[in-house]
Amino acid sequence: MTDSGRPILSVQDLVVYRGKGVHQGNSTVGKDALRVVEGVSFEAAAGETLGIVGESGCGKTTLVHAVLRLIPYQSGQVIFEDVDLGGVSERKLRSLRRDLQVVFQDPYSSLHPRKLIGKILSEPLELHTDLSAKARERAVISLLNDVGLGASFAQRFPRECSGGQRQRVAIARALALRPKLVILDEPVSALDVSIRAQIIELLAQLQRDRGLTYLFISHDLALMRSFCQRLAVMYLGRVVEYGPSDVILHRPSHPYTRSLLASMPIPDPEVERRRNRIEVRGEIPSIRTPPSGCTFHPRCNYAVDRCQVSEPMLEVSDAGVLSRCFFSSEVAAQPPLDDARSSDAPPEPVVEEHLFERS
Repeated sequence: MTDSGRPILSVQDLVVYRGKGVHQGNSTVGKDALRVVEGVSFEAAAGETLGIVGESGCGKTTLVHAVLRLIPYQSGQVIFEDVDLGGVSERKLRSLRRDLQVVFQDPYSSLHPRKLIGKILSEPLELHTDLSAKARERAVISLLNDVGLGASFAQRFPRECSGGQRQRVAIARALALRPKLVILDEPVSALDVSIRAQIIELLAQLQRDRGLTYLFISHDLALMRSFCQRLAVMYLGRVVEYGPSDVILHRPSHPYTRSLLASMPIPDPEVERRRNRIEVRGEIPSIRTPPSGCTFHPRCNYAVDRCQVSEPMLEVSDAGVLSRCFFSSEVAAQPPLDDARSSDAPPEPVVEEHLFERS
């Protein structure tokens, strides 16, 4: 929390449309627009890492682009340090960007290919500070050292660097203005597995050293387990589960979260072969024609008739997290997934509709 006791970032009931039916000037919506983010709310406290997780196409990247005001949002609020970003001028927003930075997913496209790395890192300092050329040069060398590269990289082009080195440069650029909040949009998904752990450790060290707050976007729950204090699980533009990561990852309260966790691979091949699996039916529905009621009901083993016509609200489950499911208590009562993965764990029960009929 900030000194005032409020979160550093608060997103409330955010709704975002995309497509040719969205008019950028006044953010009006035409008939051809698609509703990609649906009433999303979350908060991030100072110094913590909040993870936003979900399958590709669930709206994660659109959400963070709206938070950064890179695209317009149609309703809701984004409050950064008590400032409503939706109501500030472009000039004010530019000054706020010193404290609000982003590391994009692809290190190969997020850096200018024809500029030296020293120039790439110096540009934010030229635009937002009155440092002299010498002071900027010293700051660039310090940034390169902070991310484990060294001063010699200032004279390289991005094409002369590996993917992991490019992402370190992108992280250095995000840190150039000493921000308070850094949004990490799938920062390691484009990297080799051997490099990912190094980048995650670097991010963790920088957070400890600088007191950074991270908004970490990923589809990789294994990363979330060790890196995030809280999680927001998204499905088809909505948050379906939200709360402390250790609770959600040990005792999920939504069938979608449980299925994601059950699909995580286990390094031990013998345990992997014998473990119980939770099958998820069908494919992710199209955002153009989302299902009625609970959007997860066509793929859910718990679904009953009520789920097809009524949309559940985010409510506190028995596990103490917010869950968008009529049967969150029953889901949370299942054996913990870290127990269910052992070879002698009882099988996952088959859910029959009549067991959870509610009036």
